[in-house]
Amino acid sequence: MCAGNLNLFSSRSFQMGGTSGEQIFEQDLDDTEGRVVQDLCNWLADNPDAQWEPSPRNKSVEQCPQKGLRHLLKPLESKHFKFYIFRTSHTGWKVHEEGKLIPIYPSEGCSIKDGDTSYPLRYGTKLHISKQVTMEIANGNTVYLLWIIKR
Repeated sequence: MCAGNLNLFSSRSFQMGGTSGEQIFEQDLDDTEGRVVQDLCNWLADNPDAQWEPSPRNKSVEQCPQKGLRHLLKPLESKHFKFYIFRTSHTGWKVHEEGKLIPIYPSEGCSIKDGDTSYPLRYGTKLHISKQVTMEIANGNTVYLLWIIKR
């Protein structure tokens, strides 16, 4: 399920079209983020019985509150950000807060939609979002995400 070693990151960053004023853009993960995503992917694969709870905001989205995951997030720790690990197979989930969405597993057919423009969720990258967007998930897939939100 995990897509191997993620240490092939560049500093490539590009603007994604369709944004006016409020930006949505994709960026490759840096080395630290790549290691954290790989560790999360491995941990979830090794712990198929991990506890998942409905999100307080949307019952079709689950978050993983496992304490075993906290130490994996330490390299990204900051007083300026909160970290959530989510999974959902629900198309139409509204992402309300500014932050970064990082797929933990490859997520074919999963994207963020802003109006008429879709931005694919690509493993090994992060999507920076600064406004409400909608999650689209193809073929009943489940997407696993690390969501980094500004405090």
